[in-house]
Amino acid sequence: MDSDFFDYLNTPCSHLTSYYDLLGVDPNSSTEQIETEFRFKAREFHPDKNICTDSTTIFQNLSRAREVLTDPQLRKHYDTWLASGIHIPFDKWLTMRSQFHTCMHWSMASGNQQKMLLTDAADCQSNRASRSCGSGKTKASASDLLNLFRAYKI
Repeated sequence: MDSDFFDYLNTPCSHLTSYYDLLGVDPNSSTEQIETEFRFKAREFHPDKNICTDSTTIFQNLSRAREVLTDPQLRKHYDTWLASGIHIPFDKWLTMRSQFHTCMHWSMASGNQQKMLLTDAADCQSNRASRSCGSGKTKASASDLLNLFRAYKI
């Protein structure tokens, strides 16, 4: 991993301003409201109309906020990132998210989940029946247990 990834993790979040706060809108605002607020702020901070040295940076941030909040898919990702409270800037998180797809192979549809629970209960009953008296050990070998573990049965 990049060394700057760890730098982001150790950096306080105080420098990260919410796009909603930057534009002065509520997270429930419509696209039209976001566009209206952007136009108002853009007139105020446009580099050609404002002699402030930071106006270019502010205008770029406003443009990025508008781009993210008016695109439904990006806005959904942004809201997910914002709710996570992670210390990585949104653009870095978005890049990493597209590079590393999280695989939740253990999740399944509700119909299959019921079957899995019934299968696990039957396996549990058979394991209890296979125990020898007094020893407390099952007849299953270590490799059998490992196979059951890998198959998410124990």
